[in-house]
Amino acid sequence: MNCRSSWILTAALVPLFGATAQVRPSPQSIASLATDWDSNSVYWSRRDTTVAGQSTVGTRVVTWRPDDGSLAKVSVESVAETGRRWQTYYLARSWGLYLAVSRVDSYDRPLTGRVVRTQLDSLYYDGKLLVRGIRVDSSAAGIHADPLRTSRDRTSAQLNRVLRAAGLRRGA
Repeated sequence: MNCRSSWILTAALVPLFGATAQVRPSPQSIASLATDWDSNSVYWSRRDTTVAGQSTVGTRVVTWRPDDGSLAKVSVESVAETGRRWQTYYLARSWGLYLAVSRVDSYDRPLTGRVVRTQLDSLYYDGKLLVRGIRVDSSAAGIHADPLRTSRDRTSAQLNRVLRAAGLRRGA
């Protein structure tokens, strides 16, 4: 990791996860940290893996690791006949999973590629506690937002299944 990305990571993590911080992070501060991860990922090692059998057409798993070897970001794209799914998981070395975002596009008919419905789930975690979970569902009928409740353990288990299927692991 170069000096610049190391400084950005430290500056982003201290207010959010520092030992003296007693305030729960907000969804905005968690999203801001994820934005820093996206910016820094250009400096991290990247591994691109294709996984057979996870969807009818295929699944692609991309992982990013900073120089310390910890898993920082995982992106999963699954393509099927009736739609496409993207999942992105953000992790901090000493804290674990802190944000999971999932987007599902559903097609009007198999293999058309014409999206008629999009579902976006965002799960923001502070340790094992869910800070905020929201599902936004949009279609011709309109846009609906509903609270979403799921444990970090459940989301983390889903991430672990994807990593196992891709022959990858979380640790360095």
